[in-house]
Amino acid sequence: MKYLNYQQLIPLRDALDRLLMFVKALPCQETPYFYHYLDTMKHNIELYVKLENGNMDLLEVLLQKDWNHANNNLFGIPSFDYFQKNEDTVELFWEYLELLDEVKKYFR
Repeated sequence: MKYLNYQQLIPLRDALDRLLMFVKALPCQETPYFYHYLDTMKHNIELYVKLENGNMDLLEVLLQKDWNHANNNLFGIPSFDYFQKNEDTVELFWEYLELLDEVKKYFR
């Protein structure tokens, strides 16, 4: 994870929110496993912003931990197969990748 500064928290939170809303709107039978980790990340950012002077190092550790869990190869983002099962969703798949990339850029 690259170093985050306070000014990046709101855009990251907003990117997480857009991705969460997109995934929630998909007609999946179950909420994907990774959704909960992304939601936790968003809420941790919101708490940090409301506290205004929390420990940024601790927040970065928490965000990275949740991002790693959300990207677990067995049951996280890499294993999300909704688009493979629904071949008529190519445009949605590209939108999903763009939203995912918006969040991913903070963790490169």
